[in-house]
Amino acid sequence: PYSDKAREMFFGDLLEKAFPGQKIIYLVWMTSGLKAMFKKPGHMVMAGKFMRFRDIVSLFDPFRLYKFIRLFRAGQKLQFKLKGTDISGIVREEFIGSLSGRRVAEWFLLDKVLRRVPWKRLKAVFFRLEFQPLEMALLYNTRGKTRTIGFQHSALGPNFLNYVFTPGEFNGGIPLPDRILTTGKLGKTYLAAAGYPEDHISIVGPMRYVHLFEYASGQQQKDKLRRKYSLPQDAKIVLVPTSALLPETLCLLSDLLDAARETPGLFHL
Repeated sequence: PYSDKAREMFFGDLLEKAFPGQKIIYLVWMTSGLKAMFKKPGHMVMAGKFMRFRDIVSLFDPFRLYKFIRLFRAGQKLQFKLKGTDISGIVREEFIGSLSGRRVAEWFLLDKVLRRVPWKRLKAVFFRLEFQPLEMALLYNTRGKTRTIGFQHSALGPNFLNYVFTPGEFNGGIPLPDRILTTGKLGKTYLAAAGYPEDHISIVGPMRYVHLFEYASGQQQKDKLRRKYSLPQDAKIVLVPTSALLPETLCLLSDLLDAARETPGLFHL
C-alpha cells in the first residue's frame, strides 16, 4: 500500500483527470507500522509527523474526562420515539458507542495534527465526503486556508442515512467543502435539498468502476460471454459491480442470490 503506484481506492484516476499536470500528495493518517513510514514514496506524507507528545498526553486531560462522564450519564437517560415506537435503546446505544472506543482518541489526535499541516501551501484539498467526524476536523482546520473539494463516492438510497438530511439542514453550522463531486443525479438531489448550492455540485460518475466499464462496454466482450456460457443473443446481461470493501461485497452477493431464487426464470450469475 505504500508503493509509488499506490492510490486511494475510491478515487480511481479522478485526481489525475481533475488536476492534470499537478503534483498530487496523499496525506496518510494511520499506517500498518513504523516500517511503512520509512518506506513511503514521495507522493505520500504521513500525518503522524505533525503529532507531538503533548497531543497524546492531552487525551488524559481531567476536564475532558469529566465532560465525557457527564455525556455518558446524559446518554443513558435519552428517550426517543419514532411514529409511536420507542427507539430509545437504539439511540442510547449509538450515542454511547460514539463516545467510546479507540476511534474517539484517534479523532482528537487527528484534530491536533491537522492544526499543524501547512494548508496554505496547497492549491486544494481533495477528500472522501462521507459526513464522518474526521471530515469535520479537516474542514474546520482548512477553512480560509485552501480550497476544499469533497467526493461523494457511494451509491445512495433512502436508508443510507449518512447522506439523507432534512430540508435545509446544511443552512446551519455543518462545515462543508467549497465544492462537491458526486457519483450521480441522486447524490446531487440529496445534497441540493439539504441546502448545498446546486451550482457547486458536479456529477462525475462512479470513478472506481471506470476501467471495468471500459472493459465491459465492448461488443466483442459481450459476444464472447454469450458463446462461453451458451447464452441466447437476445438474453440480457446485467453487470453487478461489487464494493471495494469485502464485507459489503459479500452482503451484496448474498442479496443477489436471494433475489434470484425468488424470481422465476433462468439466471446465469
